[in-house]
This record gives sequence, C-alpha cells and structure tokens, in this order.
Amino acid sequence: MAVEYTLNADDIASARLLAIGIRPRLEFGLFAAAVAALLAWSVSPWRIIILPLLIGLTASLGAFRLMQIGKVKEAAMAAFRRNPTLRLPTTAEWDERGVTIQPAGSLTERILWTELQRLRENERVLVRELQERFKPTA
Repeated sequence: MAVEYTLNADDIASARLLAIGIRPRLEFGLFAAAVAALLAWSVSPWRIIILPLLIGLTASLGAFRLMQIGKVKEAAMAAFRRNPTLRLPTTAEWDERGVTIQPAGSLTERILWTELQRLRENERVLVRELQERFKPTA
C-alpha cells in the first residue's frame, strides 16, 4: 500500500515537539487545572500562607513552558523554509518487511520493521525512533 503526502510547517513543528516529548495541549491543560485548583483552594476555609506564591509559581512555570514551545515551533518553521526537500511530495509504501519512504527528487529510505524501536504519534504526524545500527567502540 502506498500513500503520497506533502508536509507543511505545522507538521514539522508537531514532529519536533513530539520527538522531544512535548504535548502542548496536554501541558497547557494540566497547568490550567493546577492554577484553577490552587485558586479554588485559596477561597476555601483551608488556607496556607504560601498559597499565593504557589499560584504565581505555577502560572509562571506554565508561561515559561509556553515560551519554550513557541521557540521550538519557530525553529521548526525556519528549518521548513530552509529545506526545500521537506516541501516536496513524498511517497510512503509499506509491506510485511518494512516501510519505504521516497521524497521526490531525493534518495529512497528503506526501514525494516525490526529496526523500529518506538513510534510516537499525534493528530498530525507519526515519529519513528530507530535502534542503534552502529555501536561505538571503546
């Protein structure tokens, strides 16, 4: 079975975030839930003195993380603009032995299923992690 696709800048950004383990929607939701829980706690009869500090710290960490995500996305956009191969149509074909990926005007890459160590996916992309083919010698 073969599929032809063309990547866009959002796909590259999504793949980079996924590869380094960042899930923006999930993280934003967790930070929002933590701030909401702390705010709810602040109006409850059970008060602690450092609660405003905890609320500010949690909100600051969330804002810092959003800035990091923004920088990863900007870097991915720049890489997409610099590399014309990423914008060309690509064909992916798979069979019982593995998958073959062929970008238009570039070299074909064959990946055996046994070489795949782990797959990660989200709503936009599928990221593959390969096992080490060569081990360093001491």
